Amino acid sequence: MVGRLFAQSPELYFDIITASTDNLELIERYHQRFGEAIALLKAGESEAFIERFSEIGEWFGSYAGRFLDESRSLLAHADSTR
Repeated sequence: MVGRLFAQSPELYFDIITASTDNLELIERYHQRFGEAIALLKAGESEAFIERFSEIGEWFGSYAGRFLDESRSLLAHADSTR
């Protein structure tokens, strides 16, 4: 899925991302949160990582299961069309 992004127009993605300052703020927040997760992993903080991971899962609520089902379906379809 990520590779698909890089097969497309970089100009388009630049325009999409810079169309709103909210987009840049969201990317910065994602970068910060991802850095926090990396720090926990590097430090071997398994309990803190698991706690944070669980909190995020709870935040997604019932959508988490729905997203899992949808991604399974997409992956199965991609695999069957290879």
